[in-house]
Amino acid sequence: PDSSDLYEHKVASFVAEGVELPVATDHEYITDYNPVIAQMGLGKWVYGIIGEELTTFAYGHFNPYPVVLDTTKPNNGALPWMNRSPPQLFGDVRKAWPNAVFEINHPRSSPIAGYFNYVGYDAANGKVRHPDQWSLEFDALEVFNDSGWNSNKGKTVRDWFSLLDRGKRTTAVG
Repeated sequence: PDSSDLYEHKVASFVAEGVELPVATDHEYITDYNPVIAQMGLGKWVYGIIGEELTTFAYGHFNPYPVVLDTTKPNNGALPWMNRSPPQLFGDVRKAWPNAVFEINHPRSSPIAGYFNYVGYDAANGKVRHPDQWSLEFDALEVFNDSGWNSNKGKTVRDWFSLLDRGKRTTAVG
């Protein structure tokens, strides 16, 4: 739903920008760029990683990658999130794709799209307002979303350092 551009255009854009490992993270749909990469004769320079953006309309957006595309399932195997709490969903991801990186996307956006706002994460003390909704079962945190260090240092950069200070090894992504 974010864009209607063709996969060929996406792949051409990745190559033009020098992206060698594009990760496909479509909302609620599992996508594989590799057939298009091969069709365009670009396999020597680019390899697509299959992922998904779990887009809850209640408590956040999350990217697991790499995942397995399964054409026999709805949305190529996208995980359902309805009626699942965040800890349950995080467990579902770990069960379905135990070797996947699990990323928290834009944690400080609106409460329905930003997990840290939803749980009430306090970077100063590492506590949350809703501990029953909190899980540390993630590997990466989107610290930069179309922005840089200065505009995020008091928000997501602070969150990232707060997690690191408390022993949670988390990779910052952008």
